[in-house]
Amino acid sequence: MASIHEAKTLYTQWPKLDADRKREIVEAVFERIEILEGKIKVTYSGIPTSEELCKNQQQMAPATC
Repeated sequence: MASIHEAKTLYTQWPKLDADRKREIVEAVFERIEILEGKIKVTYSGIPTSEELCKNQQQMAPATC
Protein backbone atom coordinates (compact mmCIF):
# COMPACT_ATOMS: atom_id res chain seq x y z
CA MET A 1 0.00 0.00 0.00
CA ALA A 2 1.33 3.44 -0.91
CA SER A 3 2.22 5.72 1.93
CA ILE A 4 0.25 8.84 2.75
CA HIS A 5 3.29 10.91 1.77
CA GLU A 6 3.46 9.24 -1.67
CA ALA A 7 -0.26 9.79 -2.24
CA LYS A 8 -0.08 13.47 -1.23
CA THR A 9 2.95 14.04 -3.43
CA LEU A 10 1.22 12.46 -6.42
CA TYR A 11 -1.94 14.49 -5.75
CA THR A 12 0.08 17.71 -5.63
CA GLN A 13 2.17 16.93 -8.71
CA TRP A 14 -0.61 15.47 -10.89
CA PRO A 15 -1.73 18.77 -12.53
CA LYS A 16 1.89 19.50 -13.49
CA LEU A 17 2.52 16.14 -15.19
CA ASP A 18 2.23 15.72 -18.94
CA ALA A 19 -0.24 13.23 -20.45
CA ASP A 20 2.43 10.59 -21.13
CA ARG A 21 3.65 10.59 -17.51
CA LYS A 22 0.07 10.41 -16.21
CA ARG A 23 -0.57 7.44 -18.49
CA GLU A 24 2.56 5.67 -17.19
CA ILE A 25 1.39 6.13 -13.60
CA VAL A 26 -2.15 4.91 -14.33
CA GLU A 27 -0.80 1.87 -16.20
CA ALA A 28 1.50 1.09 -13.26
CA VAL A 29 -1.29 1.34 -10.66
CA PHE A 30 -4.07 -0.43 -12.52
CA GLU A 31 -3.79 -3.81 -14.17
CA ARG A 32 -7.20 -3.57 -15.84
CA ILE A 33 -10.18 -1.20 -16.05
CA GLU A 34 -13.42 -2.55 -17.55
CA ILE A 35 -16.72 -0.81 -18.17
CA LEU A 36 -19.51 -3.39 -18.05
CA GLU A 37 -23.21 -2.53 -18.32
CA GLY A 38 -22.73 0.88 -16.75
CA LYS A 39 -20.45 -0.44 -13.98
CA ILE A 40 -16.72 0.00 -13.68
CA LYS A 41 -14.54 -2.94 -12.64
CA VAL A 42 -11.02 -2.04 -11.54
CA THR A 43 -8.17 -4.49 -11.00
CA TYR A 44 -5.18 -2.99 -9.23
CA SER A 45 -1.62 -3.92 -10.04
CA GLY A 46 0.34 -5.93 -7.50
CA ILE A 47 3.30 -3.55 -7.59
CA PRO A 48 4.96 -3.15 -4.19
CA THR A 49 5.30 0.31 -2.62
CA SER A 50 8.64 2.09 -2.51
CA GLU A 51 8.80 1.30 1.22
CA GLU A 52 8.39 -2.43 0.51
CA LEU A 53 11.02 -2.25 -2.24
CA CYS A 54 13.42 -0.51 0.13
CA LYS A 55 12.91 -3.15 2.83
CA ASN A 56 13.49 -5.92 0.28
CA GLN A 57 16.72 -4.30 -0.90
CA GLN A 58 17.94 -3.93 2.67
CA GLN A 59 17.25 -7.61 3.36
CA MET A 60 19.19 -8.62 0.23
CA ALA A 61 22.20 -6.42 1.02
CA PRO A 62 25.32 -8.38 1.94
CA ALA A 63 26.19 -8.39 5.63
CA THR A 64 29.16 -6.28 6.63
CA CYS A 65 31.56 -7.16 9.44
